[in-house]
Amino acid sequence: MLFWRIGWHFIKFGNLNLGAKPSYRYAIAGNPAEAHRIHKLIAGFESNAKYIGFISESKEAVNFPDFLGSIALLPNFLKYYQLSELVVCGNGYTNKQAIDLIRLSKRYQLRIRTVVPESNYVIGSQSKNTNGDIYSAISVLKLFEPDKLRSKRLFDVLAGLLLLPISPLLIPFSKSGFRLPLLLVQILLGTKCWVAPNPAFGITGKGLRKGLLYPEDAFSTTDKATAKRINELYASDYTVYADIEVLFKAFKQLGSR
Repeated sequence: MLFWRIGWHFIKFGNLNLGAKPSYRYAIAGNPAEAHRIHKLIAGFESNAKYIGFISESKEAVNFPDFLGSIALLPNFLKYYQLSELVVCGNGYTNKQAIDLIRLSKRYQLRIRTVVPESNYVIGSQSKNTNGDIYSAISVLKLFEPDKLRSKRLFDVLAGLLLLPISPLLIPFSKSGFRLPLLLVQILLGTKCWVAPNPAFGITGKGLRKGLLYPEDAFSTTDKATAKRINELYASDYTVYADIEVLFKAFKQLGSR
């Protein structure tokens, strides 16, 4: 039985390190500068991931030895290089190109990660495979996952519907004063949400509305480093209960910005 196990491991992974995590290959999609920045970031962590190259639509990409080609050639890259993961840089593609890239990747069961432009934040996506932990030291922002955004929006609507009829009674308890009903209408219309990361800390993503409150409002902190960490934790470990807590503790701050 042991010999079968050793043989199977060697055929599948090309080594005899039974106790080690299997290695896998990844590529980066984005413009050359951002792709190389992310590659250096990932290479700084201990992992069994092997960088193959980057995919780009940029004309200057052809000048780099690790340039693989354009999006259209992705099926070939999967065949030739046996890629397991693709890291998509947010500023390397238009929205349509990024969507096409993700659709292609899902068709071939390729794990996808997207990087918030000019940051160390990586947004994970659903996949049937788990490829290790090369991003263990990079924040994965659950807040921007589709199911989290849906639950967040549902909470916004339900809380808005609940508070709107009694909003005249709540006016004395909020800095928004007589603007409180208007803020509730904005929530219901979807132009704003109850809570969102403070934009001063660079945590942004598609599908997130401007927040009436920031996560640090629940803690009344004035220390910038502490506020930044609170925002990072809010985005990386997001659940709808975080919004409930902030709204409950910081209701007085509504309308303060």
